[in-house]
Amino acid sequence: MLPGSVTGLWTGLVLLRVAHALAGPRHQSRIERSWRPPEPHAANTIHLDLLREACRDEFSVRIANRDAKGRRTAREILPLGLSYSPKTLMLVGWCVLREAHRTFEVPRIEALERGGRSFRPRRVQLLRDYVTLRTAEWKRQEEEARLRS
Repeated sequence: MLPGSVTGLWTGLVLLRVAHALAGPRHQSRIERSWRPPEPHAANTIHLDLLREACRDEFSVRIANRDAKGRRTAREILPLGLSYSPKTLMLVGWCVLREAHRTFEVPRIEALERGGRSFRPRRVQLLRDYVTLRTAEWKRQEEEARLRS
């Protein structure tokens, strides 16, 4: 099912009708309020096969992309994996220029080519470091939310 496609919309409507019929009158309005048609997603402008291969075989890629403000940037990335967020496909990696973990929205990547670096001996440690970094960030956000409430 393609997000935002006619097929996706019809599939959602069919599922809504089935759930509506099975739920009974008491829960039908709650189901109707909770279902939303899928949001359209930005199209990917690059071939994902090279990106998947780089993640799997642990070689760098050079990308040209636009940041959130629309500025064009060029980076060499050690790609660690792809992550699907509710709105877009994300590339998680190590930015060679910044020497830090970064995430990139794949639809903003305008050009992709194979880089010249292998990071095979570093991949596991880079992934562990990323998980530690994100876990600490989530815990900090939870603590801030707890203190606000």
